[in-house]
Amino acid sequence: MEAGERPPAVQVLVVAEKTKPPPPYTEATLLSAMEGAGQIISEEELRKAMSERGLGTPATRAAIIEGLLNSDYLERKKKDLHATPKGIALITRLKGLSLDSLCSPQLTGEWELKLRLMEQGKVRATASCMISREAWR
Repeated sequence: MEAGERPPAVQVLVVAEKTKPPPPYTEATLLSAMEGAGQIISEEELRKAMSERGLGTPATRAAIIEGLLNSDYLERKKKDLHATPKGIALITRLKGLSLDSLCSPQLTGEWELKLRLMEQGKVRATASCMISREAWR
């Protein structure tokens, strides 16, 4: 082709379609997402820290989901799990307070990394590593 030359258009078809939202989580898909949560973290060291466990431990993941259901942050609709208005309000409030880190697995990754470093004797557990309940109120 030469400069200014137009390629021949064979056919142009305009189709109006809508995107579909991702399917809602079920308990099985949420458990799987919690197990692989470290994969979405960009920092290599934090991703590695979470790769062994994900969010929670295999023994606590189901209990975490049940806690969210019992606290009315999630609700079951047949097999699907949906955020309740209370759950949505909590996330909105946290983001409004610039506490986005509490809505992301990144914070868990940081905690897992600190715990691993403590286990290896590379970091001492100090008051600065701990967060008191009063700090969250």
